[in-house]
Amino acid sequence: MKRIRFNKLHFHTRLILVMSVTVVIMFGCISSFYIVKIRNQLRKQVLQEIEVTTNQLQTELNTKIRNISSITDMLYTNSDLNRRLTMEYKKPLEYWEFYNYLTQYSSEIMMTDRNITLITFFTANPTLLPDKKNVRLYQEIKESSVYQDIVKKGGSCSFYMMRDVFSKNYFKYNSVSDPRNICLFRYLKYNSSYYIMAVEISKDMFAGSFKNERNKEMYVLDGSDNILMHYKNGKNVWSEKDELSQLNNQQGKVNSTCILNNQWKIIVSTDTKTMFLTINRTIYEMLYAGVLIILGALFITILIIRKMSSRIMELNQMIREVHQSYDDMDFVKEEMDQDEIGIVILSFKRLMERVQYLMKEVYEKEIKTQSIELELLHSQIKPHFLYNTLSSISSLARKYHDRQLLEMISSLSDLYRISLNRGKNLITLELEIQITRCYIYIMENRFKDFIHISMDIEPDTLEGIIPKVIFQPFVENAINHAMKPEQILNIHISSKREGDNLILMVKDDGVGMDLEKQESIFHDMEGRTGFGIRNVHQRIKITYGDEYGVKMVSTEGAGTTVMIRMPYCQSGYGNN
Repeated sequence: MKRIRFNKLHFHTRLILVMSVTVVIMFGCISSFYIVKIRNQLRKQVLQEIEVTTNQLQTELNTKIRNISSITDMLYTNSDLNRRLTMEYKKPLEYWEFYNYLTQYSSEIMMTDRNITLITFFTANPTLLPDKKNVRLYQEIKESSVYQDIVKKGGSCSFYMMRDVFSKNYFKYNSVSDPRNICLFRYLKYNSSYYIMAVEISKDMFAGSFKNERNKEMYVLDGSDNILMHYKNGKNVWSEKDELSQLNNQQGKVNSTCILNNQWKIIVSTDTKTMFLTINRTIYEMLYAGVLIILGALFITILIIRKMSSRIMELNQMIREVHQSYDDMDFVKEEMDQDEIGIVILSFKRLMERVQYLMKEVYEKEIKTQSIELELLHSQIKPHFLYNTLSSISSLARKYHDRQLLEMISSLSDLYRISLNRGKNLITLELEIQITRCYIYIMENRFKDFIHISMDIEPDTLEGIIPKVIFQPFVENAINHAMKPEQILNIHISSKREGDNLILMVKDDGVGMDLEKQESIFHDMEGRTGFGIRNVHQRIKITYGDEYGVKMVSTEGAGTTVMIRMPYCQSGYGNN
């Protein structure tokens, strides 16, 4: 009952109902699909972004570490500095001169890299008095917990936090040093003396471009995974309570890790919860906007459908009036929805039946016409070819009066037998080559040493199906029109495949022809010149279509090249 009631509705009413239900279902499915896709894409984008940030930080910090290490290499290898730090001082003037030198030299070094805040030498020279800034007692570093590691590494660079190396008293008399700074240590033994060089690095070096990052955190860890620095929203918020376990246990965090040249680790972390809350709010706003747009589009569509439906009703009325004049039209007996579209479909079905009948009739007539044209064109070449061949045999017989006549007649018989091919118009390329060889034998006996014919037939083309008697007209044309006086005429026949096409070529080095004569061969419909060539060209176009046929390139005095192009087909393509 429901289906009958639905079928009795007007077409525009049914269309509106179907469209509304379809749009609602599709909108729900597409929305769900894209919500999931957007979230996954954003998560992937966040991962890529944080990896890019980490790689940039790694590159930037490694560059800074290398620069500072290079500066310490310069200090480490400065023989004048080493001599001054280990020499024996006796006079006040010597002290003044040394401290003036060290202050000036340290200032020049620090100007090359703004991240270096202080250079200090912990010397064991008893004659060199400390200044609590650039020169300090060796005992101060010796009491540190990292002293053995520094000495063990020798001249290699060792990185530590200032707060982990020195006590609070160390910073009382030095306003430059900061417990939050990083320090690079190197141990040097010069002659019988030794000292430790300490290069203090600003705590802001590790912030770098991270200062501008929001909703991201950066952790700097040493080789033992102890948190040395903690940056959040561009600020250093490190505290002694920071532990790596807290970072690993945080939910909704995405982390990316890299290792620096000094074996410290950089971990960049971002919180996805806040980001996805904002994204979800945006998605819901887009959904509400989409619903409003769809409702508006449905309203406009309803108006358009009602307008179109009224025009279809007018068309149906005209169709009814036309069919009422025919006795064989019976709408009631057709199993079709009784609405305006049902009547249009019924009329269209009957129209298509009539069109199909007419198309079949025209197609059959066209096939018959093409078959007649092919037979006519092929029959025209037989007397023409036979006449020229018999003329050659007669000329040779009159000239030599020997048994070669018998062999030539035999070749002619084979040639004619293969070319007839039981009335079939299509043969394999292999049979076509046999026909051509028979003709070549006859011509070579006639002209002896004045022609030389060679072949280059690719094996994969021999099974190709082609119209018969293709090569012979071109070879005949070359012999009759291209020979130079008292010179050998070279003719080369070849075949190859190019994709789905078969390419046949006949090339000679004869007298050639000008462009006007080339055009006359293809357009002389009275048959005065180029009958055989034009016959081959027309047969190929009729058989395969206008995109195939014969092309000729000729240069006066240099010869002629003919290219025959057709689709490559094997047995089973058809024989007529």
